[in-house]
Amino acid sequence: MYRRRTLGVKIVILAVGAVALAVNIFLAADAQWWQWIDWSRVTEEVGRARVSDELMVTQSSIMLVEVRNCEGSGGNTGTGFVIADGYVATAAHVVDSGKGCSGGVKIRDLDQLSYDATVVGFDAGADLAILAIPNLSLPSLKLGDSASLEDPSELVSLITIGYPLLGAVADAGKPTVSSEGQIARYDATRQLFVTSGLNLNPGNSGGPVFLKDPWLVIGVASAILDPDKGEEVGWVVPIDLLKALFLNSIGEELREL
Repeated sequence: MYRRRTLGVKIVILAVGAVALAVNIFLAADAQWWQWIDWSRVTEEVGRARVSDELMVTQSSIMLVEVRNCEGSGGNTGTGFVIADGYVATAAHVVDSGKGCSGGVKIRDLDQLSYDATVVGFDAGADLAILAIPNLSLPSLKLGDSASLEDPSELVSLITIGYPLLGAVADAGKPTVSSEGQIARYDATRQLFVTSGLNLNPGNSGGPVFLKDPWLVIGVASAILDPDKGEEVGWVVPIDLLKALFLNSIGEELREL
């Protein structure tokens, strides 16, 4: 009887030992598998997917602005972006020639749908305009605080998205992302950010200028310096001026998201 009990105990001990060994082997293998994963690459891929999704949503709210002269011949093209339900911001010089015409300003979205737009806010000095499109329903871009960047404590990286060199991108049907640039300085006299390396081109005017990360609009693309005077030097209107124009023109405040 005693021998049977001893045998039974030994069997139980052996069974427990076998289970423990199997668990240890599994954990060791699992640890090795965990180490084999290149987590930096996984993080990079997840980050890239997040940026890609956010870029896709962002691009859907950036429009091609097409302006016909009141005389009916010629016109301008530029970029605009959604700032509130039914409202799109752009540069004043883009819409100036057609702001008083019936059907003189149109915008085209990512799906190539065209909308008639009415100029409801205009500031030639700041080079800003606000367009009203009642039947437009697209997400508003997130607006930042441009005043906080007038005297930055570190390098500020920027990108812009728009419709530069229209003939080259019209077939693509979507706005393009510029090369990365930086804020060189803030010109308090002219109330403009002077940027370098942002690669602004004809057609970018009126487009949103973003902090590289996160995707916050801090300004509106306005113009570039004559290449003979400086290479890739651009002017960006602070987004706070657009907020002020919206309040004065529409009577509402633009939300910072």
